[in-house]
Order: sequence, then structure tokens, then C-alpha cells
Amino acid sequence: MSLEERDHGYDDILALVEDLKRRKVHVAIGVVGDDAGKEIPDADGLSMAGLAAVHEFGAWAGPGRSVWIPERAPIRKTLDERGAAINTAAVRMVTRVAEGKETVESGLGKVGEFVSSQIRRTIQRGVEPPNAPSTIERKKSSKPLIDEGLLIRSYTYQVREGDE
Repeated sequence: MSLEERDHGYDDILALVEDLKRRKVHVAIGVVGDDAGKEIPDADGLSMAGLAAVHEFGAWAGPGRSVWIPERAPIRKTLDERGAAINTAAVRMVTRVAEGKETVESGLGKVGEFVSSQIRRTIQRGVEPPNAPSTIERKKSSKPLIDEGLLIRSYTYQVREGDE
């Protein structure tokens, strides 16, 4: 048996990896695209991406920065809770691409859709800490990160090429 007969497509995989590195094809997941720059009504110019960052990491807000908005970290919570399933989806995508059954772009799109849907599910299930009583009174809801649904709908993905 020659070396070529035992290759099992290894050279094709190496060529694919080199092509991906050269093109820098990747998937961006979170509040990306057109929604990222949208200003939130009545939020003093805060963008949707800015709001997502506030909730992911926490921030001081209000007059004189006197109110602490706690981190709720929907992205990190999703990765912590669903990391194994996300890794399985990524491995499945790489395998399908290596076998020629899927393009890189469509495979990354499927992974992006899966991960962004998991982030939205995390938010729908509820994240800690609970809303403050004043927030519950204002929103008429105790569910953190869900008010009018603008933020949750903004968690999506984009398949990108290059340094963007």
C-alpha cells in the first residue's frame, strides 16, 4: 500500500486549512451586523452592541454613574452550559467541509445559527441575577434581558472573510 492510498484526504485537509488561514474566513457571533449599531430608544445614544456589552460585563449607569447594572453574561453562560454541544457542531461542520459535503461558508453559517440560537435560549430561560424591584415595576416583568425583545433578536451571526 502506497502512502497516497493511506492518505485518507490528509493533503486536502491541509490545503483547506491553509486556504482558511489565507482568507481568514470566520463566523462572528453576538450582536453583529446592522443591529449592532442601532441606537436604543431613550438610552442616550447607547447602541445595541453597547447594551449587549453592558449586560455581558456589567456597568455603572444613571445620573453620576450611581446605578450598577450587574453582569448577566448570556454569551459566557451559553458557552459554559452548551460548550460540548457547540464543539460537537463545530467538529461536524469541519468534517462535512473536509469531506466536500459542505462549503466553509455554509458550515460556518450553520454553526453561527446554532450558537446564536443557544444564546437566545439562554436569555429566554432567564439569567441571574434577577431584576431589581424597580426594574420589575418599570418593565412589568421579572425576566432579565427581555423587555421589548430588541436585544434578544439582535443576537445573531455573520460569516466573514478577512480582518473584519
